[in-house]
Amino acid sequence: MGPITALTFVLTLDDPARFANSRDVGCFLGLRPKSRQSGASEPEMRISKEGDGYLRTLLVQCAQYILSRRGPETDLKRWGLQIAAKGKKKAKKRAVVAVARKLAVWVVTIARSIHLEQWYPPSITAPAVGKRGGL
Repeated sequence: MGPITALTFVLTLDDPARFANSRDVGCFLGLRPKSRQSGASEPEMRISKEGDGYLRTLLVQCAQYILSRRGPETDLKRWGLQIAAKGKKKAKKRAVVAVARKLAVWVVTIARSIHLEQWYPPSITAPAVGKRGGL
């Protein structure tokens, strides 16, 4: 995750503690499948695409990089490639969305474990005051 994605994530979510469960960020960003249950059938639907589209696009791009050949060898990459190996073209797309969602959940989990002062740099939390008392 690069600086643009991280900054967009911080500015979009504002306070990571607002989610009761860190997995709720996937629903907030629209990285969860739509639900349309009818009796015993549960058809596979597309993602809901709710929330901030720009941040969702950045997270999907990060996930595509992680799953590419150039991506670092991590547990997340191996997990995503296992999902992609279960099918054809749709499985690859499903794996990218799953990795993007898991990346978002991890960032929120890490952000909740640090203090709010570390989440926002001092220059953002308090305005800088110059010698003349202005900004």
